[in-house]
Amino acid sequence: MKPAPRSPRWRRPAALVALVALAMVGAGAWMLLRPEPAIAFAERDWVVLADVDNASGKALFDDSLQRAVLMSLEQSRYVNVLSNSRVTESRDLQRIPSGRALDRELASDVAAREGARMVVAPAIRQSRGHYLVSVDLIDPNRRAVVRSYRAKAGTSSEVMAAVDDVVGQLRAGLGESVASVQQSVPLPQASTANLQALKSFALAESALGRRRFSESAKLYEAAIDADPDFAWPISAWPGFWCVWTSVPKRSRTWPARWR
Repeated sequence: MKPAPRSPRWRRPAALVALVALAMVGAGAWMLLRPEPAIAFAERDWVVLADVDNASGKALFDDSLQRAVLMSLEQSRYVNVLSNSRVTESRDLQRIPSGRALDRELASDVAAREGARMVVAPAIRQSRGHYLVSVDLIDPNRRAVVRSYRAKAGTSSEVMAAVDDVVGQLRAGLGESVASVQQSVPLPQASTANLQALKSFALAESALGRRRFSESAKLYEAAIDADPDFAWPISAWPGFWCVWTSVPKRSRTWPARWR
């Protein structure tokens, strides 16, 4: 009687265990080292900028940080940001209460309705003595975070530089050339490093959108008072002159820097 044939080595229990372990290690390595998925984003595609998720405990960042992200994005010739008027119109058509924040969910609804490719969702929080500024890039159709970008700021005065860093990462991630990103003027130079001035400016723009011209003029002036060097960037802003020409001459109070 012939002895039973021996199983091939690869089918023996010990060998099978080793093969499974090797496959698991290989799969884990691939998950860690695989390239990030490509983003379906073309030049001049549109994004919706969500309100800031502010977990820093400082209300100062609510308006100022979003305005900083917007100003930084507006330096790009690659990315288009959906205007406030378009966002408001979309919200009105959906009968969304005006007091509701443009959180990630609502921003995704607006983006899907308006055909915007992505939602840009900024956030800030304090962690271990520093600020963590982040931006999530969200696919509005899948409601999934596609990419996340982060930068640290040691103090509140360094937050603007962190915003520049994060938005630069975002623009490169969307496919904009490195050279184009590097040509952008640093945000503190293009606008202001003073967060209170930036907050007043953001509120002035918001008041202008609601046609509250006198309120908007006072807020523009408050922005300039907080940072006199911010006067010249503001004077180049079309909204400023729209407000200034709508206010009666006798009611205008020119900033001290311009007197």
